[in-house]
Amino acid sequence: MREKFTSSAKRVIKYAHEEAKAAQSDSVGSENILLGIIFDRRSIACGLLKSLNVDLDELDTKIRENLTYGNYKFENLNFDENAKQIIELAYKEARDVRHTFIGSAHMVLAILKLPDTKACQILNSVGVDYEGYSKKFLEKLAEDEKKANEPESIQAYSVKTRQKTPGYVESFSKSGMWERFTSSAKRVIKHAHEEAVHFHNDSVDLDHMLLGLLKDENLFAVKVLKRMDIPIEMLRVAVIQGIPIGTVNSSNLDFSNQSKELLELAYKEARSLRNTHITSEHLLLGLLKLTDTETYKLLNNFNITFQGVLNTMAELIPSMQKWVLKENELLKLLRRSGYTFETEAILRMAFKEAALRSDVRLTPEDLLFAILKLEPLDITAFLNKYGVTYDQAIEYFKDTKKEDLPEKKPDDDTKGLAEDEKT
Repeated sequence: MREKFTSSAKRVIKYAHEEAKAAQSDSVGSENILLGIIFDRRSIACGLLKSLNVDLDELDTKIRENLTYGNYKFENLNFDENAKQIIELAYKEARDVRHTFIGSAHMVLAILKLPDTKACQILNSVGVDYEGYSKKFLEKLAEDEKKANEPESIQAYSVKTRQKTPGYVESFSKSGMWERFTSSAKRVIKHAHEEAVHFHNDSVDLDHMLLGLLKDENLFAVKVLKRMDIPIEMLRVAVIQGIPIGTVNSSNLDFSNQSKELLELAYKEARSLRNTHITSEHLLLGLLKLTDTETYKLLNNFNITFQGVLNTMAELIPSMQKWVLKENELLKLLRRSGYTFETEAILRMAFKEAALRSDVRLTPEDLLFAILKLEPLDITAFLNKYGVTYDQAIEYFKDTKKEDLPEKKPDDDTKGLAEDEKT
């Protein structure tokens, strides 16, 4: 029967499960399904409720007041008897109006046919009954059918449904950055954009990016989190609960300034790991670099840290281990081969420079900054003589535009990390 569900109805089922898990219930009930229905404020079901003068925010509050909270932590929840009845009746409601699909409005009608369920009682308490909702539903069907038969409407529909390049792809293409993402990273961005549209927000923000990351369990970033024993479903629910429902009805959304900064940081993370393309884990590392954001705080609440992710990545990809050597380990290796005290002073200072960026790795820039800070060194005096100072170097690398990356592109996240081994 699942193949008969519209995308809107599938989202209802998905969010009903997430609401039941968040309440630590042992099953999905009628009230969870009702929460799932009103979660998507753009749906036909919600539109019909609004036409009956229902305040969806008040309805949401009323449902949550009637939820039964448990102490279960099941990953996979089954529907209780009431929820199963709702699905069966929704199918019958769809057949009654000769629909070949099951939508969210059919589910509301099904709920209103089950007076003993909590969901039906809550709807009744806000003035919604089967007769009134059914009348509005049939009026909407008649209106849609009339519009569909109008020549101008058909022409407008054909124009609307033509394939267009999404706005966010166009903006990336102009800068040349879009080609630097692997196919999996592009999917993350696409899912993030969809989430922002779904929540009626005015831009794609960090929480949408995190949801985009968590949507595909085959991503390497998600595998890293699972290796760290992070409960992915609980994290996803926590992110969703923190996203406000907006009022924007547009699919042409730009990225917020923080999201743009995230993409810049993801590029830098890719470059630091000697990768030529940006993958999902670079986006995750970028999120963990934005320490003044609510998304960062949420990740930290789940014990997800920059160093933890980096070390786990190194466990999964042995070739990465050489990039995550700690200060003492590096100095031990150097002592075996012999080095001067000045070299050790430069390295220690370079690690401090890396720490200022909340990083656990050294970059060539860190070594340069360290040399310019250690004034007694001959090489420092030489650089200063030609006008190269610490402050100038910091400013230069802060404002330097990104270099173009090679055109060769890996097929997936893992290749993105494993390549350049010979280098």
